[in-house]
Amino acid sequence: MVQQFLPLLRASEHPRIVNVSSEAASLAGMGGGTPAYTASKVALNALTRMLAAELRADHVLVNAVCPGWVATDMGGPGGRPVEAGAASVVWAATLPDSGPTGGFFRDAHPLPWLAPAVTSTNRAWDRDRPTVVRRGQLQCECNVCDQRVRCDQCEHPRARRPRHDAAATTAM
Repeated sequence: MVQQFLPLLRASEHPRIVNVSSEAASLAGMGGGTPAYTASKVALNALTRMLAAELRADHVLVNAVCPGWVATDMGGPGGRPVEAGAASVVWAATLPDSGPTGGFFRDAHPLPWLAPAVTSTNRAWDRDRPTVVRRGQLQCECNVCDQRVRCDQCEHPRARRPRHDAAATTAM
C-alpha cells in the first residue's frame, strides 16, 4: 500500500505514515498470549523502522502507535473510549515536520519495543550483569523495582549502584 501511495506522500506538504500497532508487540515485555496477533504487530513495528529509514530523505515521518485497550468490537467492553485510542493516531498524523520518525508511541509517549539483552532465569545474575545499550550507556535492573534503567538514573534510595568494568559488559 505504501508503494502505491508513495507518489502522493512525496507530493504532500506534510507526509505521514501512521501504523496502528499494539504494546503486545513490545519485545521488551513480551510474554504469552496471542502469538499470531503479536507476531503480526512485531512485523509492523519492524516495517515502521524500515520505512522510516527509507523515507527519511523524502521527509516522510513514519511511526507506529498503540491505541491501548479500546472499547471496540475487538477490544470488548471495559476499554478506554474510542476517542482516547484514536488520539494517538491523530497525534502521530499531525506531528510537526521536525517530529520523530521510526518510533513506537502511545498517548504521545514513546513505548519500548526492543528487547533488552538476553538474560538468564537467575535474577541475581541478571541484576549483577549490566549490558551495553545504544551509545555505550550502561543499563542495569534496579534491585528495588526491577525496572531497567541507566545505572545512574534509578531514584530508589535503596537501589544498589553496581560497579561496572569493561569485562562485565556485553554488547546487545
